[in-house]
Amino acid sequence: MSYLDELLKDVTNPSVLHQARTLEENGWQAGYFEESIIDVPSMYFYVWDYATEWGWVCTIPEDKFATIRAIARNNPKLWPELRGALAYTVASDAQTYKTSGYPGEEDSVRLGLLLSLYASTTNSLTNALEAKLSPLHIIIMVYRANDADNGMLRPAIMTGTPRSVLPAETFLSSVEHIIEVDKTAHPEWFKDF
Repeated sequence: MSYLDELLKDVTNPSVLHQARTLEENGWQAGYFEESIIDVPSMYFYVWDYATEWGWVCTIPEDKFATIRAIARNNPKLWPELRGALAYTVASDAQTYKTSGYPGEEDSVRLGLLLSLYASTTNSLTNALEAKLSPLHIIIMVYRANDADNGMLRPAIMTGTPRSVLPAETFLSSVEHIIEVDKTAHPEWFKDF
């Protein structure tokens, strides 16, 4: 078992997530929802899989995120493995969703933890926290080819409404804007797909 797997086993707990939802044609669809922590300040983590156009969001209470962030920041040796695990998990979960429906609770908790651990390692999040921006909505773009089980991760930070995920339309327009900016600034990122 890798160090990252051991770490995930130690911090995995369904109550880490407040909610997890998948983006569908008519908006965010409820998947996992923890009612015991419904009205607490939270961090919002979104993922967009470029290959399948799969969107997913989870919320993690700020106090639990602070613990997760400290773990990530104090273990820089795990960062490369973490990046690979997140890209692989997104590819796998996107495929699961496309073929058999919503990823289950265990997959949702793993994806939420990987997203929050990865975001904790980025300068984007560090700068946003230092600027005291709130509430934070963190979008992780996964750029990969259709048949690839790994890809490039690109974080983007937004502020948004407190105690609520971004409306699906806002999320999608943000994703389109990020892709447009990235295609202009980094066309090499898209040469293989």
